This record gives sequence, structure tokens and C-alpha cells, in this order.
Amino acid sequence: MWLLLYFLAVIPICVITEASNHSYDFSSGHALLYSNSSAIVQFIDGANPEREFLLNQTTATFHTRSHAWGAGTISTDSGEASWNLDYIPYNNFSGPYNIPLNDGLQLKITRSPGQVLTETYTFENTSPERIAVTGIYIQTPFNDLYDTALWSLTSAVNAHIFTGGAWAWALAEPMSGEGRSLGLIVRKGHLWSYSLETSSSSDVRGHIVLQVTDEKRDPQGFGGQPVVHIDPGDSYVLEWEIGFYDDASDFIEATNPPATFSAYSAPLGQAITLDSKIEPNSSSSSLKIKRSGDGYTLSASSPGTYNVDIGDSRTEVSFHLPLETVVRERAHYMLEHQRPVERSAPLNAAFVAIDTDNLTTIVSSTWDDWGDGSERIAMPTLLQLAAMHGYIPSELVDVPLKNWIEFASTSLFDAEGNTWRCTGCSQTQRPYDAIWLVMFFNDRYKWLGNSTNIDTAVTLLNRAFEVGKVQEAPIIFFSQAILELCQSLDKLGRYNESATYRSKLVDTTMSFVNDGRDLPESEVSYEQSIVEPLVEMVADTYNLTRNMTLLSETQERLNWLMAFSGPQPHARLYQIANRHWDDYWDWCKPDISMDVIEYAAPSVQHIHLHWSGNQTVLYGWASSENGMPLLCKNPTSLLSKITLHAYQGLESSDRRDHMIRQFCNLVDSRTQHKIEVIPKPVSKSIIKSDRADTDQDPLLREQMEKPRSDAWIEAMERFRGSLIRMHDKNMLTNTKRFKVALLDDGNDLQDFNTYRFAQCTGVSYCSSDISNGDPWWKSTNGHGSVMANMISRINPWFELEVIKIQSSPSYIHGDGARSISPRSAADAINAAVVRGADIISMSWTITDVGFRMSVLSDSASNVDGDKRRADENDLKLLQGAIDDAVKGDKRLLICSAADDVRLNGDNTFPYSQAPERILRIGSTGPQVNRDLGSGSGGSITYYLPGNQVAEDRRPHSAKPVVYHNGSSVSTALAAGLASLIMYCCHCLHSCQAGAEYENCAKALRSHANMRKAFNSINRYFEWKDDEKIVPVWGPFGDKSSMLDKATNSEDKIKVLKELVACLCLDIK
Repeated sequence: MWLLLYFLAVIPICVITEASNHSYDFSSGHALLYSNSSAIVQFIDGANPEREFLLNQTTATFHTRSHAWGAGTISTDSGEASWNLDYIPYNNFSGPYNIPLNDGLQLKITRSPGQVLTETYTFENTSPERIAVTGIYIQTPFNDLYDTALWSLTSAVNAHIFTGGAWAWALAEPMSGEGRSLGLIVRKGHLWSYSLETSSSSDVRGHIVLQVTDEKRDPQGFGGQPVVHIDPGDSYVLEWEIGFYDDASDFIEATNPPATFSAYSAPLGQAITLDSKIEPNSSSSSLKIKRSGDGYTLSASSPGTYNVDIGDSRTEVSFHLPLETVVRERAHYMLEHQRPVERSAPLNAAFVAIDTDNLTTIVSSTWDDWGDGSERIAMPTLLQLAAMHGYIPSELVDVPLKNWIEFASTSLFDAEGNTWRCTGCSQTQRPYDAIWLVMFFNDRYKWLGNSTNIDTAVTLLNRAFEVGKVQEAPIIFFSQAILELCQSLDKLGRYNESATYRSKLVDTTMSFVNDGRDLPESEVSYEQSIVEPLVEMVADTYNLTRNMTLLSETQERLNWLMAFSGPQPHARLYQIANRHWDDYWDWCKPDISMDVIEYAAPSVQHIHLHWSGNQTVLYGWASSENGMPLLCKNPTSLLSKITLHAYQGLESSDRRDHMIRQFCNLVDSRTQHKIEVIPKPVSKSIIKSDRADTDQDPLLREQMEKPRSDAWIEAMERFRGSLIRMHDKNMLTNTKRFKVALLDDGNDLQDFNTYRFAQCTGVSYCSSDISNGDPWWKSTNGHGSVMANMISRINPWFELEVIKIQSSPSYIHGDGARSISPRSAADAINAAVVRGADIISMSWTITDVGFRMSVLSDSASNVDGDKRRADENDLKLLQGAIDDAVKGDKRLLICSAADDVRLNGDNTFPYSQAPERILRIGSTGPQVNRDLGSGSGGSITYYLPGNQVAEDRRPHSAKPVVYHNGSSVSTALAAGLASLIMYCCHCLHSCQAGAEYENCAKALRSHANMRKAFNSINRYFEWKDDEKIVPVWGPFGDKSSMLDKATNSEDKIKVLKELVACLCLDIK
């Protein structure tokens, strides 16, 4: 009960904390805006304010304001542009919001609240040239998220999406199936497709993006994506309505469908009736459309799915073979292809998964879902039922089923009824497996009449009930299987046993009924596979007991189940009660790293790769060591298709086509024909640089055109990989580790990513001791662990000295900010000096006494004088420690901006104590622009990435992708970069390149010299946009490619010399 109260009470507060008091009513609900923003953060149903129709950053940690409602991107023949109303301070709700895009394209957004909320997106061509639009993508972050059953049923929605051109809508239906739904209906323009972003696990559907067209990325997707042409002076208008609806039928009526269908799927030989005032047509000659009275009939000459176009709307129908035919063909296929005959007996009698491209069996004990048990139990069960119903001859399955029982009794269960998921699998006692086995052996008794099969079923069921009791949570059994077993027991005269099972079924059911929505955790957080057997269980228990209260309980759970099914008028979607799975992934970013794909979209089936024309990138993607072939070796990989968008690089078209053919052949051979590569040559180039250097890095070419912060991280990780390969080949030995002192809240060692090289020691300067839980190797709030990993991902060849400092929640800055103890910080800086740190990294600030007291006095009239004197004394200790640390240029001090627009360098420590001797780091936004949240730029030395920076992938971690924001992240990256530059100098010294390199490494501990090095990065390609930006994709991106191309140690050392010479040109 307390958990239910928590969600009902706390969740609405979580939404309000990130929202303003600006809200606008429509249809008994209202839209709520972000604080100091024009973007919508939440839609509130006045009748059920607890329901969260949109994602919020508290309950969905992957969600950020960059995915705010209505934010979007447009792709044209001249480039891309983005917009986000979150960047526009609030003025009024309705707009218009006039947003310049690119090359004469202007976006006007208006909102009109009333009975429904109308949003209009007008794309106007103000240029003298016709514009070809190949993609319009608009964020609609519906809260389609699976957490606990209690939270999901109380707060989340199932988002049913239909993108049929002019016939397009979205319906966010409460997962409980109760209460009003939020509906979106397109009134002008079209939506031809949708996609998802940032899906990090099967419980996270991700950010839903509605698309006017996606011709750029997937021209054939969803039946075909058009190019939208806007002539000079003309506009393209997309307008939709948003409102609350009592039920799905009211919503569908409001959509004004252009056609109604008698069905969306039918057996081959039957017809589907279509009523429409518009004549339908199809691109397939196999679909026959005939006029019939006031409507039309659809029929097909062969089974399959077919697009049906109705004016500028589109949907899909399906015609299928009869059930008996499908079962018979499936049975023959399983017997012919899905038995691992290459294994020794009895393992060769199992049924396993298969690679459908080359018809090879797949058996994996490392990923249980690809094992030879669990779901595979359905295969012999289907064969047995097919024989029982006369669909296939019994002699066809007699021997295979006998052999399978021998296999199962040694690999899937034992004589006591204990079960295993598969041969060699670690997981035991899986209740679902037990009940499926009970079904199989009871069916076998009904078919063959041997009571030993009932004995086996009874043993399995008894053990399943015991396991459920041990786990302190009743198991959702398939009640049908239990009741059918009871019928068999009654037939054998074993009435006591059948009565016991019926009683246990009733007890289990009532336990679930009493729990209400608070269902116990299972292998998944929440999904239809939990709800469907629960509905059957409650209904069957009503039939046993005639307990009238169970009727309403059944109806409630039936509502949960039906909420998974949407009313989309489409053969693949209509009333399909299944959780949402999506398998399309396209970052639309040229030459993206395989590490990013593997980390961000591990379960993707279809990848769109955008290739700039650089041959090295293709070799990397096809590499057996870290490319697509390696991704396919992971048993959890579902990747089966790659669409390669090949831009015209510096090579000729013939040369580009030759490289594409090579890539296709390499991927095909190295993945054993598991991946289909579809080349899509693109005539235009993404390279916009006048440099003639053919070795220029493609990542740099892209970023010189339109930089993004993630390019910064990617370039440095590629350079790190190049150095790691040199270490692995013993080209770099006896190298010195520079010491970086991290002054933070500790570092969880089990989460520290060392990359096989980094070392870590530490000390704690918290007021409490180790016995009270404050050792340096534990991070109080996780902040220090994030900073440690940000440093090591840039330079793992360092010694990390963790110095834990005292921190507590800040009552001045709020929003999760920390307050650092000045005395503890002073002690930590002194310790860093004593321990010989080369770099001191401080991802925090301490405000001066005057500012703190002025803020506190706004809410408290009696500021404690003793407290003020204590603060002043502690700050004097901190000032002295900073003065000692910067003496003699023996170490480099780096600190962060405050991320508070009220603060600048003059009223924050440590920077204010030695502004000419400390690097103060601010954060860049997503497009390598200054983040205004970092504060005044006058006191910020450099800006580095600090907006949506993803943690680096940990190979053995099952955690979802986590993103971090703020200048503290930027500071850690700066410390990593500074130590890496020092390390490169020492690498040359260790290779006997000269003592001057070791001297240079030591000189870089000087604030002035490190600034010269950072400035050299900016000057590498004359980055004129902002001298405080550090575009590492230039020198480090270039040299990474050159290091990988160099074939021997001499050439690689030469590349390092060129890099150091560039960075340390003016350093003595």
C-alpha cells in the first residue's frame, strides 16, 4: 500500500518540479510547459492527474529536454536543421514561433487551445529555389515505458501509432485500460512513418518520432517515403489536433477515416470488404480490387501482405493460408531444419532456433533465449497437437517425440521435477518451463493413454508450486493446463490430487487478486505475457468457485490486456495485444563507431549506415575484430540487414562502387551470410572543405560542416583505440603514468573503467571515517565515479588519485546540486600536492560567503553570525591551499563552471583565488556551441562537451545507456585531455625520440603552457567560430586515421611526433 501511495503522491510532484505554472486548458485537461520555456512538458487529464502521458526526466532517466514535445529536425537537399521550443523563453502559449532553419527555409509554429489543442507546423520556402525535403522528424515523447506493474498501470500509457499519410494518428491509452486517452489526429499534411530513438532496453520503447517523410534514411519503408517539394514562396503545412477521448471508438470516429474495412486479415480465398468514397488501388498485381455495390472487395491470389492506397492515405491488408495448412507446413519445417543432428544423442533430438538465411541451427548456452529449452518446448508440443488433430500423420512424429522426451528428461528436467532453461544454462527452476512441460505430458496421456505421462506431469507441477512458495510470490500458471491435468486425474480416479490442484489454483488466484496491481516481478518488468495468463486464471477460478467478485476482477485485468492492443486500421497492428517492439535504428551520422551501435542499440535488426567515402571506415565496419562480424558473434544480436548510404567522397564514382562491393563481400563472408547489405549510393557529398588533403578524416569533414558534441567524444575514443593497438603490439613500453588527483565524492572501483591500463589509489577527507561508510573507494552519490570514467575514457594511461571530499545537498542552488565543504576541499588540495599530482581535477565550485549569505537571507532573516565566521575561516584555509597548489607551475589545476547563471568566476572558488593559474571549464551544447547555463563566458577558459554525454560502454555491464550533463563532465574530459597530451610527449621520450619531449611533458603542468596546447587544437584547422571551443576531431581525428594506416612502429612514432609538434609548438 505504501508503494501505491508513493506513486500517487510523488509522481505528480516530479512532473511539476520540472514544469512552470504556465498551463492551457483544452477538453477537460491542460498542457503544461517547462519552466522558462515554450515547450510542452506534460499533458494533464483533469479527471486523472496521476497519469503521465509524456515521459518525464524523473521516471525516465534517458529522457531529456532535447526530446521535448514538438522538437524536430528537417532534412533537405541542402542539409539539415533542427528546432526546439525549449530553447525559446516563454512569451505566450499560442505563438507564432518563427524559427529560421537553413537556406531560405522558415518554420512557423502556432498553437490554438480550445475543445482540442491544435498545433500547426508551417515550413515556408523564402528562397528563390525549389527545396526538396527528404525528412521531417517531430518528437512526441509518449510515456510508453515498462516499469513495475504497479507503476505501469498507474502512470504509463501504450502509444498506438498509425502513419497512413493523410490518415494518421496516435493514441496514448492508459496501460490500465481505464480512464481517458490522449489522442493526436493529423488534419493537414501527412505522416508516412515513425521511428524511435534512445531505446536502451526491452523495457524502454524510447522516444517516438512522427515523420512527415523519411525518404532520406529509408525510402522504401512503410510502403514508400515521398520527397516533399516546396516551391519558392510556397509552404508545407502539418497540422494536428490533440485532445482527450473517453474511449477508442470515440477517438476513431473523430479521425474521420477515409475508409472502413470488414477485416484487415482474411484466409486466402475469402474477400475483405472496403467502404470508401475514394477508389482504392494497390501497387501489387496479386491484390485484386473489384467494385461491389457502394464499396469494393479485396482478394488475393497468393498469401502475403499488401498495401492499399486510398487517395493520399495508405494501409495494409493480409491474406493467409488456412490454419491446418500453416500447422502442417510448420511441422515439416521444424522436423527438417530445426533439429541439431550434428550433436550426439540425446542432444541431437532437441529442437533449436535456426538462421533462416542459411538454414543452420543455432544453439547457445550463453544467451538462454537461444537455448534448446524454454520457448523451444512449444515445438514438440505443436508437433504432438498436430498429430492429435490429424493435421499430420502420427508416424511422422512418433520417433522424434520419443527421442525428444529422452533429451528433455536429461537436459531440461530431472526426476524431482526441477527444471533448467536449456542444456548448460545457469538459470534453474523457471516456472514457465515447468507448466509447458506439464501441458506436453498431459497431452501425451490424452493421445496415447499411458499414465506414466501423468506421473511426470504431476511431479513437475508439484515442484513448480514448491518453487513458487520458496520465492515468496505466487507464480502465474496457465490455469488451462492445470485444469486439463485435473480432468485427466479425475479420469484415472485420482480425485484427491485433482482437488488439491484446484484448491491451489484458487489460493494462487486469490493471492493475485488481493495484490491488485502490485504484481510480483518476473523475468520482465511488465508485459502482456504476464497479464494474459492472469486473465485466464481469474476467469477459470470464477468458473470453479462462482465467486461473483471475480467477475469484476476478471474485467479489470481484461482491460489491462486489451490496452496493449490498438485500433490501428492495419493488418499487422489491429487489435494485436502485444507489447511494443521496434527494430529500426538510424543515427543518420556519417562514419559512426561500431562501439556506439553496439552500446546504444544492442537488439537492432536493421541498421542504416551513412558512409562519407573514406575507405578506412568501411574496413572498420567490416573488421572481424571490432566491426559487424564481431557484433554478429554476440548470441543476443538480431542484426540481419544493413542499408549503406554511400555518399560521394574524394574518390571517383567507379572507385566508390568498387569499395562498396568489397565491403559487401567482406561482410557477407565474415558473418557467414547472416547480414544482407543494401547499397544506396548518394550522388552528393557531405564533405565541404577546400582542403586537397585526401587523407583528411571524414569525421572532421562532417564536423567542419555541422559539428556535434558527440564527435568530440568519438574522435578521442578513436585516438585512444589507436594508442591501445600500439601498446598491444609493444610499440610503446616503459611509459610514465601521470598522476591525476580527482577531488570528488569517491570512486566506486567496481564501476571504474580502467581499459586494462589505469591505476587507482586514494584517501578520504570526509568528516566521518571508513567505519561510517565514507571510504574513498565508494562514491557517495555516484558523481565521482562518473568523473573518473570520463577521465579514463580519454586517457587510460594515468594514475588516478581519488581524494574524497565532504559534500552535502545544496539549499542554495537546488536541483540536486552539491555543497562542498571548504575545509574538506582545502585538505584535499593539500593532499594532492603532497601526493605529487600532476593535474588536480575539481568538478565543483564553492561560492563565496557573501553570495551564500545574500541568497540565504532572502528566505531567512536570522543568518547566524557564528556560521558566517566559521565559513570565512574555512574559506581562508581553502584560499591558502589554492595559493600553495599553483606555486611554481608544478601542477595543473582544472575546475568547473558553476552551471548557475547567477555565478561567475569572481564569486566562486577555486577559480577566483587564482584566475590566471586555473583552467575553468564550461559546457558545450549539442552543436558544439556554448551552453549558456555554464554562466558568463568571460571567466570560462574553454568549453568542452557537457550536454547528453553518454557513459562509455562497459563490455560486461547490462545497464542501460546513461547520459550526463553539466560542466562537471566537461571538466573531467578536460583533465583527461590534458593528461593525454602529457602522456603523448612522454611516449616519444620512452621511444628514445629525445629528452626534449620529457621536458615538454613537465612544462605542460603550467597553466600557460597547457593553454597553448589547447589553443593549438583550435588553430589546427583555423576554427574561427569560437576560440574557446576545443575541436579535437581535427588533430586527434586526423592522427588517429594516420596511426591506423601506418604499418610499422617507425611510421606510427612519426605520426605521434607530428601531433606533439602541432600541440606543443610554442612550449619551451
